[in-house]
Amino acid sequence: MAIGSGILASLGYAKEPTAGTREVPDHFIEHVSESMILDQKKIKSTGLAAGRRVLKAFSNGNSSTAGTVQMELVPEGIGELLELCMGGLATSGAGPYTHTLTPGDLATGTFQFGRPSTDGTVNVFEYKGCMVSGWTLSCDATGDGSMIEFSFDLVGVGEDTGQSLATVSYPTITARWTSVQASLLVAGSAYCVNSFTLSGNNGIDTDFKACLATAGKPTIRESGMREYTGSLTADFDSLTQYNRYVGTDQSALVITIDDGTSDLTITANVMYTGSTPTVSGPEVLKQESPFECVSATSDAAAITMVLTNGDSAA
Repeated sequence: MAIGSGILASLGYAKEPTAGTREVPDHFIEHVSESMILDQKKIKSTGLAAGRRVLKAFSNGNSSTAGTVQMELVPEGIGELLELCMGGLATSGAGPYTHTLTPGDLATGTFQFGRPSTDGTVNVFEYKGCMVSGWTLSCDATGDGSMIEFSFDLVGVGEDTGQSLATVSYPTITARWTSVQASLLVAGSAYCVNSFTLSGNNGIDTDFKACLATAGKPTIRESGMREYTGSLTADFDSLTQYNRYVGTDQSALVITIDDGTSDLTITANVMYTGSTPTVSGPEVLKQESPFECVSATSDAAAITMVLTNGDSAA
C-alpha cells in the first residue's frame, strides 16, 4: 500500500553562491512542520461588456513564495542554516570546531521540500533565491521539559516542481538538545527561567517591478534595521530584574545549550522593555522580561552566536 503521509517528507537546502541561482541541496534537517507555499496572484478583467455579469477573463499576475519551517535544534548540520539566519560566519578549530555567527550580509538558499502524495510519490517542491526573513529559538522547561525548538521564516522568488528529489543524507546526531541542557546568565549571575524565546527579524522587503528578466517575480532584499528580541519568564523573586526594565540598564545575557560534547552559546547585550508583575490569583507571581539586543559599539556586541560541534564546515 502506498504511503502518502508525512512519514516520507524531507527537507534539504543549500546556500547559493550566486543569489537566485539554484544549488543542489546538500544539507538535510529533520523538521517538525513546514508551510512553504506559492502565492500566485490573479489579475481579473473589470471591463464592461453589454449584458455580461460574470468574470470574463483573467491573467496570472505577480507570484511569490513564503512559509515557516519548525524543527528541533540539534548540534550537527545547522551551521549553514544559522549562517542564512545571521549572515556572518567564521569557523576555526580542529575537532571540535567553533563556528562564530554575527549579524552580516545575508545569503540566499535553495530549499527543497519532499511532499508525499497518496500514490507513494515523494513530490519535489523547490524554492530558490530564499532569504530568511525571521527566526525564533525557544525553550520551555515546565512540565516534562521540551526539546529546544527553532523556527525560521522564508521568502523566495518562485516554485519549481520539476526537479529530482535529492538523495537525503542526515548528519549523525550526537545529542538532541533539550531544556535540561539550557542555562542563562543575566548580568553575570545565574538566572533560572521557566521559559525563554529569542527572535531575529532581518528586515526583509519584497517588491515587484515591470521587468522582462524577472517578470512577475519579487525583488527580495534587506530594507530595514535588524531586530533581535526575546523574553524571559521566571519567578518574581525580587526587584532586581524589574529594576533593569524601569531604569536605563543594559546588561549581558548569555544563553547556553550544552550537552557535554557540543554547545551553542548566545551572548547578547540587552535592554529590558517590560513588564510589571501583577497578582491575578494565589499562584506564584511570574516576572516577564521582554528584551531587545542593543550595542553602541558593534552589531556583534549586540548579539553573537558560537556553535561548537564536530562539523568542519558549516
